[in-house]
Amino acid sequence: MCRPHHLAASAGRDVLKQGGNAVEAMVAAAAAIAVVYPHMNALGGDGFWLIHEPGKAPIAIDACGPAAGLADADFMRVKRRFPSVALKLL
Repeated sequence: MCRPHHLAASAGRDVLKQGGNAVEAMVAAAAAIAVVYPHMNALGGDGFWLIHEPGKAPIAIDACGPAAGLADADFMRVKRRFPSVALKLL
């Protein structure tokens, strides 16, 4: 896990040590870096994820750009599955 701040890397490592998976570790590292390195990264920023579980097809998530700004609370309530652009709202 490569992060530009040691506390973000530590947050991800700690999640893994506690039994979390790689995606949970990435989310923890991203949340931590928004706090400790806010001038370069922030909550609601763009995201590009490639998630692969052994034996399954990879999942690509492109959560970038302004499209998520069009999703309001009512939109999120009626959706059973979030589009990739809505992930930045979570």
